[in-house]
Amino acid sequence: MTQIDEKQKQKILELIQEHLGKSNPIQVDEIIREILLPDRGIRRIVQYLINEDKYPIGSTTKGPYGFFMIVSFEDYLEAVKNLTNRKEKLKERVNSLREACIRDGIQVPKVEFFDAKTKTIFKISNSVVIYLK
Repeated sequence: MTQIDEKQKQKILELIQEHLGKSNPIQVDEIIREILLPDRGIRRIVQYLINEDKYPIGSTTKGPYGFFMIVSFEDYLEAVKNLTNRKEKLKERVNSLREACIRDGIQVPKVEFFDAKTKTIFKISNSVVIYLK
């Protein structure tokens, strides 16, 4: 992961920590007003806070939407549901890309991917390719 500014990380964490539970999220636009970073930069830092620093930060894309501190099992389920929905949408997009390529005469096999801790595994038709990160 690219360099994370500690002051920005701390400020984003403090802003999210003021928003307890899925019913009280902070929207990215609110964080942008406080931290002069683009949307992607904020999301990258939130991802770092979750994956590296292990903060229980959830997000929701249904109203009210934004980031929140997980404080209950219901909050955790909402965060997991949001991530699961994204995973399904990504699979759908992969399949749509394949269909578009085939329609345009580009021969591509069916590709499935699995994420292991240190590897991304692609299953291409009857072959398996392991991509080392």
